[in-house]
Amino acid sequence: MKVINFTHNDLDGVACGILTKLVFDEPDIEYCNYNNINYKVSNLILTEEHKHYDKIIVTDISVSEEVANLLDNISDKVILLDHHKTALWLNERPWAFVSSDSKESGTSLYYDFLKFNLNKTFKGFIPIFVNEVRLYDTWEWRKLGNDIPYYLNILLQEFGINKFNNYILNLLKTDWTSKDIDILTNNELLDDLSVTIIENYKIKLNNYIKIKNAQLIKTKILNYKAGVVFAENHISELGEELMKLNADIDFVAIIQLPNTISYRTNKDIDVSEIAKFFGGGGHTKASGSPIQNYQINNILDVLFKEGCIR
Repeated sequence: MKVINFTHNDLDGVACGILTKLVFDEPDIEYCNYNNINYKVSNLILTEEHKHYDKIIVTDISVSEEVANLLDNISDKVILLDHHKTALWLNERPWAFVSSDSKESGTSLYYDFLKFNLNKTFKGFIPIFVNEVRLYDTWEWRKLGNDIPYYLNILLQEFGINKFNNYILNLLKTDWTSKDIDILTNNELLDDLSVTIIENYKIKLNNYIKIKNAQLIKTKILNYKAGVVFAENHISELGEELMKLNADIDFVAIIQLPNTISYRTNKDIDVSEIAKFFGGGGHTKASGSPIQNYQINNILDVLFKEGCIR
């Protein structure tokens, strides 16, 4: 079976791609964000490249209504699995399943689909890896005092997707004993390889947060008091810490040029509704929206005025 998997480019989405690589022979993986998912999927259909695939699997990210209409035409080969509340409208499509369970992640949904719908068998480290990713994506790791999910995200950021994939796939394919699994459950397995990387990461992160906090601009967005900052890295940790350091704001908007705005809050508001207003979506406390090309052009016009010729 020839498969292409469109998946989000964060830890949860990358883990979905890892499951695809474990289950299917030589799959194609497309890592996407909210700015390019619709283009990539629609391009596959409109160029008729979809004819090369038996299954088109979309994980941990959703598509627009326009692209959903295109997917309806090839519905027999499409599977979409997501867990963001702003994508619940897709459940009216027979090829889509979007969970409203706040304890689910894209990886855990996909794992269950592969296990129960495609009768795939998983053993060793794989079920534990899936749960560690779920714990990170739902932020349950904080309550449990389990740092492995956080370490996994650090390794993804420090290694990059390709090196992280190789590292995790080697881990998953190892013939683990019961004793090894017990050690992993006690949060010891990753320490040997990762302690230096993680400690260096923490130092860089603390310095980065100090710099970005000094750059934070406070303004009104949709009747909320927002903190706005330009940033390229450490988005989840940055959002969390900026909210702690600025108790007077309702949410933080992190502008990741050229294509994404991330919204984070620890207040009793739903930033997925804010993201939705700007063409995006996500979770109640963590969401994102795309930056359009015309918006970038508008920024250039403001910065350079008459001297900007395009």
